[in-house]
Amino acid sequence: MKNVLVFLIIISCQRPMVLKPERKIYIDTLSNVYAVEPTVKVSISTAKLFNLIFKDSFYIIKEDTILKGFSGNLLLEFLEGKPAKLEYYKILGRYNNVSDAVLEISTLSKVHLNFIIKTIGIKLSNVDTREYLLLQGPYSSLDSIAGGRKLALLLKRQEGVVSIKYGNYEKKLSIPFEIHSKKPITIKDFIIDDGLNPPKKVTRTYEGYFEVWVDISGKNVLIVNVINFENYIKGILPYEMSNRFPLEALRAQAVLARSHALSVYKKKLMLLYQPYDLTSDVWTQVYGGITDVNDSVELAVKLTRGQFLVFGNSLVYALFHSSCGGILDDGNLWNNPLSYYLVKYDNDLNQGPEIYNDSILKLFIDNNVFPSYCNTDRFYGSKSVFRWKTSFKISEIEGKLKRKIEKFEILERSNGGRVKKLRIKFLDGDTIIDGELNIRRFFYKEKEGYLKSALFYIERNGDNLTIKGAGFGHGIGLCQYGAGQRALLGQTYYQILNSYFSSVDIQRLY
Repeated sequence: MKNVLVFLIIISCQRPMVLKPERKIYIDTLSNVYAVEPTVKVSISTAKLFNLIFKDSFYIIKEDTILKGFSGNLLLEFLEGKPAKLEYYKILGRYNNVSDAVLEISTLSKVHLNFIIKTIGIKLSNVDTREYLLLQGPYSSLDSIAGGRKLALLLKRQEGVVSIKYGNYEKKLSIPFEIHSKKPITIKDFIIDDGLNPPKKVTRTYEGYFEVWVDISGKNVLIVNVINFENYIKGILPYEMSNRFPLEALRAQAVLARSHALSVYKKKLMLLYQPYDLTSDVWTQVYGGITDVNDSVELAVKLTRGQFLVFGNSLVYALFHSSCGGILDDGNLWNNPLSYYLVKYDNDLNQGPEIYNDSILKLFIDNNVFPSYCNTDRFYGSKSVFRWKTSFKISEIEGKLKRKIEKFEILERSNGGRVKKLRIKFLDGDTIIDGELNIRRFFYKEKEGYLKSALFYIERNGDNLTIKGAGFGHGIGLCQYGAGQRALLGQTYYQILNSYFSSVDIQRLY
């Protein structure tokens, strides 16, 4: 009870709590507590110019309504801006409750320091993802912080002016402001660039409304979609899976999309200084509005409304990928020992070779008829990613790096066979690439994007480097092609989820 009383007293503070005359602790009391479906803010894109299309009446709000229109095109063009001002902090610890963070301060050194306790995460119904960051600072730059994890917080938001043009109407308007419409709003021909795949131009339509900002660099217009959570989930399924997948697979994906979104919502440290909660790319989840939403997607979301995947009393950090290549990986791949992820084969008997050396792994990767749910002809593209190969010219890699390569050497694999550490031996020294995603990024090809997976082996013949691999994605959690095949064979969405996750339950939170 003593800890509870301390907790209640602390979160009620509106002013700094003085620990000593020369030391202060500032507690961010942002609660992020919801009992019903939350609203999310999702970044869509940044650009110098946006063309918005309306099929019904719309209006622009900045403190009050400044423009009403009746369909047509609205142009938003960047005119001028000032970047946001950030201040930087060293992360001293992450805690599940604020009282533990306060108690930790007493164990720190006696130097005269100020501290901030920053709340991240969200509480929805009886599931609480909130953590409390103990921060020390502020510092003027990241470089001035010695060692440890660091983050940036907003000191002063960015400023900027955009031009809005609608027919003969033209006005300069400072950010931020809101754009509302009775019907969904379309953004025409804007660029999507997630840093992992080749940039592409798209036209997409969104429900909810838009907030218009200048980005934190003060150099572009930033569009943010404000939307209720279920409509956000609806806009994920066609892009993270496909609207052509069978209903039960889409239902499983909907449950995972909610769980993953809530796991990262208000918790991604690099978003703490941004005017949005989530991104629309792979860094959180790919979200494309309602452009490709069909009846199957609508029904999958409706039938699973408010359902999340839980493990005990905790929300599952829900992961998924296109194809596991026949074998699922565990959290060891990312040095994160989550017990609901296990290494197992994507078949009913969980049978396959014991991958304990490279020779057996090569035989497994070369076996394109290995029995697996994701080894199927029923879905477009599934065969092409179950087993694959790609090639590079070593001389071209050397030209980009400006160093002579002696050889590539795999130093460490995960329990599921995926490459975790890769050494490149140069004539003038070695470089180690750590992490499966960083390794996949290194082998980037302009037309193909990053390497399909880290489940691969390398062959070299003179100047030719061939990589043979299996699967598409990281291989943890739900295998989407496997889920699709299971659904076609009659498995329900909860049977599918129980096949890819261990000891989990589905719980409705609203």
